[in-house]
Amino acid sequence: MENFWNRIKNPLHTILTVIGVLAVVVVAWKMISDRPLPILEKFGSGGGDYYSLGAPSTMEFNMAQTSGSPRMGNMMAEAPAVMDEGNLTERKVIKNGNLDLIVKKAEETAEELKILAKELGGFILNVQIYESTPAVKNGWVTMRVPDDKFDEGMTAVKALAEKVEGESVSASDVTEQFIDLEARLGNLQVEEVQLQEVLKRAFTVEDILKVRQQLSSVRGQIEQLEGQLKYLSRQVDMSTITVSLTSEADVEVFGLRWRPLVVVRQAFRDMLESLTGWVDGLIKLIFQLPALLLWLATIGVIVLVVWKILKRIYWKFIKPKNSNE
Repeated sequence: MENFWNRIKNPLHTILTVIGVLAVVVVAWKMISDRPLPILEKFGSGGGDYYSLGAPSTMEFNMAQTSGSPRMGNMMAEAPAVMDEGNLTERKVIKNGNLDLIVKKAEETAEELKILAKELGGFILNVQIYESTPAVKNGWVTMRVPDDKFDEGMTAVKALAEKVEGESVSASDVTEQFIDLEARLGNLQVEEVQLQEVLKRAFTVEDILKVRQQLSSVRGQIEQLEGQLKYLSRQVDMSTITVSLTSEADVEVFGLRWRPLVVVRQAFRDMLESLTGWVDGLIKLIFQLPALLLWLATIGVIVLVVWKILKRIYWKFIKPKNSNE
């Protein structure tokens, strides 16, 4: 038995090392990979597929905003028609449409879209025409149309295309945000009236200056909220339609429907998704590094204790016995 410790020392050391490494890998993988994947919604067809990333609901966002408004409960009680889920005509909704079209000539279709926007009572927000290949042009057109003309506008735009490669419609309900802004605006207007009454009763120069300073601050906040309400109202009243124009000559190559730009966009999107996942994992690793180090320290202590125990057993029981022999 004199070589007993020598026979078990190396295999035991190897086993403990392997167990420690596996434990570290499992803990690190669990901490990094425990991340919910983004939900991608796919729409469109052919080469014009689109993807949209899921986002928090408007209700959650606006409830976080209105948590500081003392009159929010009263405002909601005073406006049951606005908050009624079934009464959609009273809700404030921002609509956006996206169309990916194959057309004969992108520049000619862009001019037709300008005329269409005027006929619908809207306007062109942005036009971009570029030459993709010699004598072939593609482009983008963004137009604003009245909310009640949105469906008509989408149908009319699609009628200008040789083929609709992709179509998407999104709507953002900002009713809660309207209610919150109106409640905060009402509070500030009441405060403004109160400060004006205080200003009338102020006698000393110091009191007058303090009240005027507060009054100026309140009026600035009122103007800011009124600006936000006007902006939201414009967004609700005028819907946005974004149109991607691809000339038919740019699609057909030797009789094949080949769209290299679409492939490039998809590859770029996939690259961004991969980079996002890598950055998310790196950030998570950095912030969870203290916990990971604690796990490593715990595993190291356990391995060290086991090693000390085995070594002590050897020197106390096995080594003396071998010496006696």
